[in-house]
Amino acid sequence: MRLLTILLTFTSLQAAAHSYGQVSLSVKDEPLEKVLVALKKQSGYEFFYNENMMRNAQPVTLTVKGQSLEQVLELCFNN
Repeated sequence: MRLLTILLTFTSLQAAAHSYGQVSLSVKDEPLEKVLVALKKQSGYEFFYNENMMRNAQPVTLTVKGQSLEQVLELCFNN
């Protein structure tokens, strides 16, 4: 189920990530849900997810500057 959600997210955003600009973000041990809120503010994209899955997600630590939304999402989900 998690893999399906990730694949759907990447598939829907793949073209948009290349055309929308760059993302800069620095977080340490933040919940994935908070990271997605920060990405929404920068990109304008709305993220849909299962809240139960967010409870089980590992905290995210990353620092990125000028990367595409697609690259940042890959880092978040590979974390």
